[in-house]
Amino acid sequence: MKLEKVILVSPPFSSQLSPTLALARAFRDRGVETTVACGEQFKERILNGGVGFTPLLVNRNANTGVAQRTRQPKEEQKKLRRFLESTKRGAVETLILQSKDRKSDMFTDPQRLLEDIEYINARDKPDLWVANQLSYALTLVLYCLKLPFVTLCPPHPLTIPAGEKIYGVPASWPSEISIDSGRLSLLSETARRVERSFTEEFNRFIGQRGGDVLPVENAFRLASPLAVLYNYPDLRRGSAGGEAPKHDLQGFRFEDAPKHVFMGFCFEEEPLPQRYEELLHSVVGNKPKVLIVMGTFLSYREDVLQCCVDGVKNRFPDSLVIVGAGASADYLRKLGYKNVRIEEYVPQKALIPYMDVIVHHGGNNSFTESLCYGKPMVILPFSSDQFDIAADAEDHGIAEVADPNRLSPERFGEILARAVEKGSGNALRRWQKHVRGRGPAYAVGEILSL
Repeated sequence: MKLEKVILVSPPFSSQLSPTLALARAFRDRGVETTVACGEQFKERILNGGVGFTPLLVNRNANTGVAQRTRQPKEEQKKLRRFLESTKRGAVETLILQSKDRKSDMFTDPQRLLEDIEYINARDKPDLWVANQLSYALTLVLYCLKLPFVTLCPPHPLTIPAGEKIYGVPASWPSEISIDSGRLSLLSETARRVERSFTEEFNRFIGQRGGDVLPVENAFRLASPLAVLYNYPDLRRGSAGGEAPKHDLQGFRFEDAPKHVFMGFCFEEEPLPQRYEELLHSVVGNKPKVLIVMGTFLSYREDVLQCCVDGVKNRFPDSLVIVGAGASADYLRKLGYKNVRIEEYVPQKALIPYMDVIVHHGGNNSFTESLCYGKPMVILPFSSDQFDIAADAEDHGIAEVADPNRLSPERFGEILARAVEKGSGNALRRWQKHVRGRGPAYAVGEILSL
């Protein structure tokens, strides 16, 4: 495939823009004129990344780094608070709420978006669009306009459901997460209802457009007919050697068309700021250095962050702990921990190579970054695809997993000690090697070879 100009579209979320920018720069490095379309609040970051910018809004809500402090409409703020509170009631309750909110979160005004895409396409004449899978109206519009595009899937691969998978219902659960079968049935029913509603909306829009565009069977399965890029390791059987896992990407096969490209990771290394160099050099002895990051949304859970810090300090009193605490930073600082660095935001990608254990929520960026650097992990999943990611990590011996809502400092200390003792075991080293052989440059090469 010969490409001279590519436009990549990102929803206005910091976590989604990160892999989009890495992929954009990989296109640029191959001599392709590259533009990222996103919300105005990310213009400076995109331009500083050395690629072009064009304004395009594909979501109503946004997240520029600390979710609770991002300026957005009051209704979106209420929904965010409702979601964050739901995480305290457990996995299934959170997923039920996310399913109910999916249309308002992820299906923004396709007619307005179609007009914007038509305008940009006529003005810039790109050879290819790159669409984020979570921006469903965008995929629908590109499909209706018959524009050439590839799909970027930043979360778990089964975000594009395969087999009997229902989007919004984990294909399997980590062993530490206990699930009530009745509530799980309600989640499945809710997710199916949302799936039907999305699909009806897609087909209503397609019908109103007229022409020869075919209706879709399942809106959540609509993706590029050319290629799908997964920001994820290829965890299918035999892809990195070793024993077969209990699940094989949870048992689902991926057909040959479109081309499925498992990038392994999609980020660029970042230099360590000097203030952190000085902090890390101050550590004496071999006590573990622990990084605790729960993402831009879930750092709201100050109770879980406090439990983790207490657990680390109880088990390893002289250890250094660095916490990306978001809006919980002020609360945690008041607790006066020794050798604990509390920041609203930490340079996660820059820090991970220097830490001994990474504690995170199972977000795909945190998972793939930690895996790329071969770091032992403790995963505390709360929502979304985090349960599928945690189940994969557990099945392949990559990480320890715990339920954040059934955690005590003593329990967390035990789990952390297991991660420290296991260190960079054979499974982790094997998958690190697999991931390091991939990345955004690899993905661009696969696209250009189409």
